[in-house]
Amino acid sequence: MKVLILTSSHRKNGNSNILAQEVNKGASEKGHSTTTIDLARLTINGCRDCGCCEAPKYNGCIIKDDMVSIYPQLIAADTIILASPIYWCNINGQLKQCIDRWKGIAPDREHNPFQGKNIGAIFSYGDTDVLTSGCVNAIKSLQDLCEYAQAKWLGAVYGTAFKAGDVLENKELLQQAKQFGNDL
Repeated sequence: MKVLILTSSHRKNGNSNILAQEVNKGASEKGHSTTTIDLARLTINGCRDCGCCEAPKYNGCIIKDDMVSIYPQLIAADTIILASPIYWCNINGQLKQCIDRWKGIAPDREHNPFQGKNIGAIFSYGDTDVLTSGCVNAIKSLQDLCEYAQAKWLGAVYGTAFKAGDVLENKELLQQAKQFGNDL
């Protein structure tokens, strides 16, 4: 199975990135082929809603930035894991911009490479509560995305970790992330 992990924290060793590394370890142990892309180190511009990807002569997204190199990997992946810190009660902007640009390869249900794929998530947040942190909003957003894209929602691993590296103190959460990768 091909597993694509998209991380999005600006902190190179941010908590959601560390959890994503654990998912990667777990998936690799089970023999899955894994690729991790760090969205925060790339230039991904926002969708312009220009409609070019919806034109009768479908040619994909016209924006030429680092997203161009991600499209083939999204198409090839069997499973996509999205990792994000929770900012202002939802996923961060880097991941949101990437997801918005998925329209470039999936402008409608007729052209939908996400149908049948597995999608899961990794979240870290500074609050002590999953509800007040906004993590539940991120989970709901991705569940809705999966329903629309006709993908299978695998669930999410999430927990409190405020300062960079805090998650390393939470052995249970690290184990949950690794197990999530094992279970893919």
